Order: sequence, then structure tokens, then C-alpha cells
Amino acid sequence: MAEQGFIFTSPGVKFKERDLSFVTRNVGITTLGLVAETLKGPAFEPIFVQDKGIYRDRFGGQSVERFPNGELRYQGPYAANAYLDESSQLYVTRVLGLSGYEAGTAWAITISAGVDLSTTGSTVTASTTGISFTNFTYLGEIISQNGQTGTIFSGFTKVSPTTFSGIKIDYTVTSLAGNGSGTLNQVATTITGSSYAEYENMVVALLRARGNVEDIEDAAPVTTFDANILQIIANDTDEGVGDLFGQFTIKAINTLVTGATSADTYVVSLNENSRDYLPNVIGSKPKDKNTKIFVEAVYPDLIKKLDADGLAYAVNSTLINATTDAFTNYKQGYTTPVTPWVVSELRGNKVERLFKFISISDGNSANSEIKISIQNINPVTKEFDIIIRDFNDTDANINVLESFQRCTMRKSESGYVGNRIGTANGDYDLRSDYVMLEIDDQAPEDAFTCGFEGYYEFDYAISATSSSVAGVSPKIFFKQFYAPDDRLNRTYLGVSETAYNGVSLKGTGINQNLFNYQGAVVADGEAAKSKGFHMDSNATGVYYDGLAFVGEFEVGAARFQGASDINSASNPYSVAAARKFTLVPAGGFDGWDENRDGRTNTDAYRKGGFADGVPDGDEPTNDFQAWAAAINTYANPESITINLFVTPGINFSDNSVLVTDTIEMIEQERADTLYIIDCPDIDIQQSTSGKQDVVAANEIVDLLDIVGIDSNYSCTYFPWIKIKDDDNNVSLYIPPTGQVAKAMAYTDNVKFPWFSPAGLQRGIIDARRAKYKLSLDARDVLYSGRINPIADFTDVGTTIFGQKTLQVQESALDRINVRRLLLQLKVLIANVAIRLVFEQNDQTTIDEFLSKVNPILDTIKRERGLQEFRVKMDDSINTPETKDRNELYGEIMIKPTRAVEFIGITFTITPSGANFDEA
Repeated sequence: MAEQGFIFTSPGVKFKERDLSFVTRNVGITTLGLVAETLKGPAFEPIFVQDKGIYRDRFGGQSVERFPNGELRYQGPYAANAYLDESSQLYVTRVLGLSGYEAGTAWAITISAGVDLSTTGSTVTASTTGISFTNFTYLGEIISQNGQTGTIFSGFTKVSPTTFSGIKIDYTVTSLAGNGSGTLNQVATTITGSSYAEYENMVVALLRARGNVEDIEDAAPVTTFDANILQIIANDTDEGVGDLFGQFTIKAINTLVTGATSADTYVVSLNENSRDYLPNVIGSKPKDKNTKIFVEAVYPDLIKKLDADGLAYAVNSTLINATTDAFTNYKQGYTTPVTPWVVSELRGNKVERLFKFISISDGNSANSEIKISIQNINPVTKEFDIIIRDFNDTDANINVLESFQRCTMRKSESGYVGNRIGTANGDYDLRSDYVMLEIDDQAPEDAFTCGFEGYYEFDYAISATSSSVAGVSPKIFFKQFYAPDDRLNRTYLGVSETAYNGVSLKGTGINQNLFNYQGAVVADGEAAKSKGFHMDSNATGVYYDGLAFVGEFEVGAARFQGASDINSASNPYSVAAARKFTLVPAGGFDGWDENRDGRTNTDAYRKGGFADGVPDGDEPTNDFQAWAAAINTYANPESITINLFVTPGINFSDNSVLVTDTIEMIEQERADTLYIIDCPDIDIQQSTSGKQDVVAANEIVDLLDIVGIDSNYSCTYFPWIKIKDDDNNVSLYIPPTGQVAKAMAYTDNVKFPWFSPAGLQRGIIDARRAKYKLSLDARDVLYSGRINPIADFTDVGTTIFGQKTLQVQESALDRINVRRLLLQLKVLIANVAIRLVFEQNDQTTIDEFLSKVNPILDTIKRERGLQEFRVKMDDSINTPETKDRNELYGEIMIKPTRAVEFIGITFTITPSGANFDEA
């Protein structure tokens, strides 16, 4: 029903404005809503942040990383940190990708396995007497006396793909002269053996070709790659006794280049401490170097252990090329890391699923944010503790982020694990800042935690890769038992750096790359699965939970099922400190198209745009849609209360459709917020044809005119400003948006929202300088074009010197202070009006409304926000018909106090004899 322009369906309070200032055309404590890319954190959900420390912990720090097109990737942190200098109320929505990308062929580097000493045998091949030697040495052995005996063995050489051979020489010195010459007798024995079958052709690194995307009008984009053939053309690692850390040469070939084949070679190694270490030479991200190829994954801790324990001999000279969908298909939106299922004790011949952890943070960075330890497991009380740890800590020096004691699987108890931590389905409120749980519907309540399932991984079988060579997935080593010298309170079973201890090697990491996203097929759980870990030494079967495949386990040192086990002094689990294990979330993915030089959030990628990449009628998943989804998390004013809004990285020219859609959301759905819009950067070279600053000002005004924005709920500022990033010790240019939001918060702190956030009193910002030192002429151009100037003044620094909204029509609402006054009034009066909904529609309710609203307006008048006001709520606008429809109307007429923006002073020069009193 409509009356006076209002339409009501459900009970509530609505407002409208009547702008009578041009014959005519919301916000208490400053609260900013921010949408941006950040280094880490949860995506597509407004998260409340109160200070810089909380922001850094949740979303990461500042970064100077740029896209290949030169644009700064992470502008949001600069805006957030600037604003948090002045306010403690910020909502942040992180944007992640929805598209994924075409990954192309993968090439796996594998190892030739070392000799398994348990398979060796020997044959005496020759006995020789009277062999001469000189200089007191024979085959590198020091000869010091006659009659000396010894054994010389220089090591094994691999003589076939799985066979080793070596010569052992036993000698006896028969004569030794004073000059070091002499003779000896020897027996030569040939020792042969087989390689470790488990490690033969194990993958230790995965390579990709760099990709480039071409958009095609009304069709899907096409990705081409810089290489389609990879070869190892030289290999020093497999010479003699083998050297896993030796050099080898990779040749990357592109036979698809029009007119000619191109090829580049790279001399690399697996030595993490060398300049020729694989990632150092060819890079580790799709766009971090100009090489044809890059390393998607490499496993240094695994490599060092394989070498230290003699499990690896060399790098194989043949690469596995994987071309199936399992390896090439990364076309998936962002994903959230999850752990494998935590499983129960061995219950008869079954192991049952209990729960798994889901990271609250999303994307790639969440794969290396936390690890989770379950400890103090009590098989009698069925209780256990859960601690959330920093991913980069060590067992010897853990960093506990949060902990949950005495958890249980019993739903009736307060310690129920779902109640303690919270669940993803909402059955139990979240109590953790880092994880939530998915609990198996059939999880037994009398079970306790005893291990976890394996991790999904690439399958390197020939059938899965379409390669001519089969590979073995990189092994995840778990800590299975405690060594005699382990300190129980500083060592965890399961995922642990100590699992990578080897002969003369102390493990320092857990191969983080093993837990990264590995494609859409793996993410969907339709791939190979590693072994998991189970504390019970009897859990050696292949297990199912109903029809669900649980898998196999690497097992612990002893039985662990009940009281009799922990009461046995010979059982290592008899000590409570030994009953614990660690696991980590895996599989987070940012969802961006990593083959692109920038974001696909410009107008061309909107639905129906020429580069949307989908058939007509289908929903695109470009970065445009990702940003739109993030922005729309603020669409409901009843769920998120803000009064300022920014989208760092989105400007009114390059992203005009996104900006205008955002303005529409602000105006039509929120109507309580001012949107501070980024302006684009303008590069104008110094010339004789005109002033640089004036040319830049005219160009930016022209760009705004082209877009055609007309809104008093938005504003913009020019030019960009130069700031010092102390985190990264660099200076860089960024939009002034964050500093403008800070100035508005400062204005609210020292004055009120209806005071102008500009000028030398409240507009000085923290910047080294503006990109252009604006002259009065340039400022005139900008201000007449509705763009607020950022001016440099020698005595005070960089200052906001304008306060216009983007409304075209001249009126009171074309000024920010008046717009923010109206926003403030709406919030204050809404708080009064909402309390009257469902009260009696009579004069008493009207009087109550007036008794509360008039003092509010009177206070604002005393504080210089209003010149005059009048509140009208009587029978002239509340007719019997409106009362019959359960409606109550009011009208508030105000005269806003305007800001002084133009001061004119006339100097009159008089003769020396003039009398001022007579002037």
C-alpha cells in the first residue's frame, strides 16, 4: 500500500528525503565497510575488525605485490590500516576468485630410488696378488704399515632401472718401503642389490608452463602456454654413486609458435641452499618470472630425507607428462582447506569417522595458517583436548593460538566437541576463530580420537596421467612412534617435522606443498588417497565406514584401544603425554585465473559483456562477479551496520559498471552509507602544451563525465597520494580513499558527521605528497567536475580540499557534510521509530515520538548541524485511511548548516591621512 510515496508490506520503518534546497533532491559512530583483496582470511563474509593487530592476524599485512600489468594487487590493507588509525569499527569482506583456470600439462620430476640394503648379495669375482701402490695410498686408502688390512667400498652404481652393483675390495699389505711404495694382495667381491620399490619414480617436484589468456567475443577465453614439451637433456645426478643434489638441465620447448619452434634451457638442482635450486631459477608462481616454466610444487623436506636415508639415488632423466583432466583442470572457484576425517579407535575390525576440521580462512594462504593437535586422549573417559597451533611452529616450540579442553563425542555433555568448537552446518555456534567442524552423522558417542584418514593427492599411474611412465605420489612421512631420545612433551605423532629426521638429519619442516590445492578432481575427492595415520599398531587393514572409503594407515608403536592398554607399563601410551597427534588442513584455493595479467572485473566481463566467456543466458564466473558478490554482502542494512563504504582496487573508470551497481545498492537497499570511490590513476608527462596538473585534472573529469554518475551517496578524490609503507620499507602511490575514510572518522571523533571532513582543521592526511601538486586552476577544474582535490600545502602537508558528492544538481546534498548529516539523522530517528512499531496508533504514540525526536534535532542544532527544523506528525498526513492500514507518517523539515568553502576578502588601500572610523 502506498501513501505519500511509501510502500509497506511487512511491519517496519521507512524513510524518504525531500530536498527543498534546490527547489529540492545515514551513521552514528563511524563504521566503515571495506571490500578488497587481502593476503589471507575468510572470503565473502563481512568480518568485524577493531584494530590493526586484529586485522593483521585475520587478513594479513600490507603487500607491494603487483600484477604483471603493473597494478598493485592488495590495495585494501593500506585503506584498512589508514582508517584503523582513527577508528575501531571496520568490517572487511575479502574477495576471492570464482573462475579458477586452465592449468595445462604438468610435468613431474621423479627420483631413481636408492639401494635397499636388505636385498643385497655378494659374489667373489677376483683374487689378485702383488698389486703395486705408491705414495702410501691405494684407491684413496692410506697405507701406513706392512701387514695392514682393510676394506674399500666406493658405493653402489645403478646398472639398470632397479638394480645396483658395487665392488668391495679386501686387501692385505705385503710390503711397504720408506718411500711409500709397496705391494698388496686383494680379493674383489661384487655386491648387487635392488632399489627400494616404494620410492622408485617418486615425484619430488611438479612443473607447469606459464599460460596466457586471450578473450574472444561471445566465446570462452583461450589459454595458450609458453611450452608444450619439457625434457631433461643433461643429468649430473645419476653419475657414479649418484648425487641427488647435483645439477640437471631442463629444456622447455614450444612447438606451437607460429613460424618457428622456440626453446629455452635451465640448469637447476634440488639443493635448497644453492643458487641453482629449482624455484630460484624458474620461479614458483605462474607470473613471477619470465621463464617458460615454473615450479608448482617441490618438497624439500622429503628430498632431504630421501637423500639422508639412502632412499634416493638420483633424479630420473625422464619426466612424467600428465595431460589428463585430473592435472589440467583447475577451473574451480575458491576453496576452503579441510583436514581428513579424524577417526576412532579400532572398534573390532572397524575404524569409524568422527569429525573433520574446516578452516575459517579460505584460499591458498589458509593452507599454511594453522595445524591442529589432539592430545591428552583418554580411552577411559573418552575425552581429548584440541589445540590450534601456528602452522610454522615446531613440536619443540609450539605456538598455541587457542585450545579446547576435555572434548568428547557425547552430545549430551557440555564438552561435546561440536559444542566446544562449533559446526559448519550451524547446529552449534562457532567458538573458534580458526576452525569449525563437520561431524559425521553416524559418529559413535562412545568413541575417542585415534588418528586420521589420508590426504587426497594426484595419482601418477599411467592410467591417470596418460604418460608412458608411471610415477609414485610424494610420500607424506608421519611420526609413528617415539624415539628413545624424544621428549614426550615436545614431540607429536602424525604430521611433524620430526618425521623427516634422517641419518645425520634433523627435520625442520613438513613439506607445506603437499597440502596445497591439487586441482578440481582432487578437491572433489575423486583422486588417489595417501595413507593416513593411526595410533594403534593393529590398524593395518583397509577400512570402510559403511560405503565410505576410509583407507589404510601408517600405524603407531602399540595397541591403543582401552584401559588395559594405558595401564600396561610396557605400552608407550601408558603416559598421557604420549597420547597425541597432529594433522593439518589442506586444499585451499584462491580461485583466480592465475594465467591472466590482471583481474577480469572490468565492464567487458559483466554478464552480457563481450568477454563474459559464457553462452548467452549462462552465469559467468569472472572476477567481475566475484567482486559483485563480495560487495553485495553489505546489501542488507539490518545485518551489517555501516555508514562509510570503500572498494579499494575498483575505480569509477575501469570498473564503471561495478561502481554504478554498488551505488545503486547503497542508494536503493542501504540508504545509510556514503561510498568513497577510487579514482583511476592518471599518468601525464610534463610538456610545454599545458600544465601537467591541469591536463591531469581535465582528463580525470572527462573520465567521470563519461561514466555519468549522479549520486549524493558517493564521492571521489584526486590525485593519488604517495605513502611510506613501513612494513615493506618502500614508498608507493595509492588512491587516497583510505586516508579520506580516516579523515571522516577523525571528523566524527573531534566534531560531528555534519562537519566537513576537509580543510586544514580536519582534512590533513598522512601522505608524503600528492602525485600532482595541484594549482588553483587544477583545483577549480576538479571541483567544478565534482571531484575533490587532494592538495599539497608547504606549511601543513597533504590535505583534502573539497567535500562534494557526485550529485550533478547543485543543492545542499551535493556536499558531504549535509549528506552525512542526513545519514546521521536517519539512524538516530530510526532507533526511536522502530521502538514504536506495534504500539497503539494514537496521539500518545505520536507524542512519544515527538518527545524523543525533537530533543535529538535540538541537540544537532545546538551542535551547529541545523539552522532550523520542524517535525510534523498530525492528522493532515495521518488520515483515517492511513490509520485503517496500520500506518503512521511523519515529516521532518530541516535547514542544514552549510560549510564555508569560499571566502572573499577585499583589501582597500587608503591614503595616509584616511580615517578608518569614517570608512
